[in-house]
Amino acid sequence: MHELSLMQAVVEMAAEAAGERRVKRVVLDIGRGAAVLPDAMRFCFELASAESPIHGAQLDIIESEGDHLRLKELEVA
Repeated sequence: MHELSLMQAVVEMAAEAAGERRVKRVVLDIGRGAAVLPDAMRFCFELASAESPIHGAQLDIIESEGDHLRLKELEVA
């Protein structure tokens, strides 16, 4: 399941970008041609963030055209 390794990278990027602030929400933009399953990413978010600084954050996924996976928005407190 490559979604787990992708989500681990997303969690690391989000935690690094947030610094000492608490992450409230992560928004991903996933292209339909990216060969990434949004439901699998949601499941993997729970696993990847469980022991991280962003544990408890909300994950929102936007599906769009293209073959990309982007960290579109990061809401911190």
